[in-house]
Amino acid sequence: MSAGTRAENENIAFDLLYARYESPIGIFTVGYMLDGVYGTIFGDSSVIAGKVGYAFKHEQFTFVLQTGIQADGERSRTATNPVTDVDKDSSLYTAFVRYNWKTGEVCMLGKYIRNATTRNLYGAIVPDTGFKTDNFIVAPYAKVRLGPVFVQSEIGYVFGKQKWEGNPAAAGGQDADISALNAWIDATADFGIAYIGGSLAYMSGDDQATRDKLEGSPITSGGRDWNPCLIMFNNDLAYWAGAQPGYNATANGAPMNNAYFAQFRAGVRPIDKLDIMASISYATADKTPAAVWVSREYGYEMDLTATYKITPSLSYMLGGGYFVTGDYYKGAGAANEVNNNYLVINKLTLTF
Repeated sequence: MSAGTRAENENIAFDLLYARYESPIGIFTVGYMLDGVYGTIFGDSSVIAGKVGYAFKHEQFTFVLQTGIQADGERSRTATNPVTDVDKDSSLYTAFVRYNWKTGEVCMLGKYIRNATTRNLYGAIVPDTGFKTDNFIVAPYAKVRLGPVFVQSEIGYVFGKQKWEGNPAAAGGQDADISALNAWIDATADFGIAYIGGSLAYMSGDDQATRDKLEGSPITSGGRDWNPCLIMFNNDLAYWAGAQPGYNATANGAPMNNAYFAQFRAGVRPIDKLDIMASISYATADKTPAAVWVSREYGYEMDLTATYKITPSLSYMLGGGYFVTGDYYKGAGAANEVNNNYLVINKLTLTF
C-alpha cells in the first residue's frame, strides 16, 4: 500500500526515494523502495520499505540480497508508553537467485520476516501481552514461452511461529505454529488478433478448530496487486469503495484468501490499440469459519472489459462485471438471503 493517505492518493503521493550505485562488483541500492513484489503478479502486495539491497549478475544467473524495515512508523517508543513499547518494528531479510534463458526464467526466493508490531498489544492497560511472529517464506516461480503460449506459475509456502509473550491468557491468545500454502498457474495462448487463457489458484484457509495452528489469512494471500476479477477479490474495489458484506462477518473483499479459484478468459484486438476481453471465474472456500456454515461456494463472476491505449503510457478502460453470489455469504443461516452484485467501471491509467 502507498505511504500516502487515501486523500493524498486522490491526487499524488510520493512513496519512493532511493540511491542506486552500479559498481564493478554488483549493484547497491539504499532508501525507500518497493517490497512484497516478486516473480509473477500472484501473491504480490506492493508496500514501501526502507531497505538496503545488493544484486549481482553473472551470465544467466542473478543473485539478490536485501534487508530492511517496513515503513509503518517508528514503533519502538511512544510518549504515552515509553517503557513497555520497545522493539515493535517489522524487519525483513530476503535472498533469491534467478536463472534466465531465451524463452523463460526460473527463480527461488527465501525470506524471513520478524514482525514485532503486535508486541505489548494492550500497552499499559494489560501489560506484557501481545505476540511476535517469525515468518519463513519459500517461493519458487517459473515463466516459459512455448511458441504462442506463455505459461507462468508460482508457489509460496510460509512456516514459522506466532509466540505470545508475558500473559497471553489476559488477551485470550496462545502460541501457534504457522503453515500456509498458496499456488497459481496461468497460461495464455496469443494468436495476434485474438487470445485465450486461464488461471487456477489455491490459497489455504485457516482451520478454526486448531487454534494452535495458523494455515491461512493474514499469514498468506493472493496479494493486493493481483485483481483477477472486477468484483471478486478486487483490491481496487475494496480500497476505494469497501468490501461488500454478507452474513456472520463474511464479505467479498481483497486480497484473495481461503479459496480455490478458476478462470477462463478470451479476448480480441480488432485494432492495435484496443483490447476487448471477456472472462468467467468461479471460487469456493478451502475452509469454513464454523462447522455449521451453509456452503463453501463464493460464487462465479462474468466480466467484460475494453481497454484503449491512448498513448504508450496512458490507457482508458471501460468494463462491467456481474457476480452471482454463492451461499458462503449466507453464513450459518440457510434462510438468509444474499443478492447478486454488479459493477460498471471506467478507469484512466497513467504509468511513468
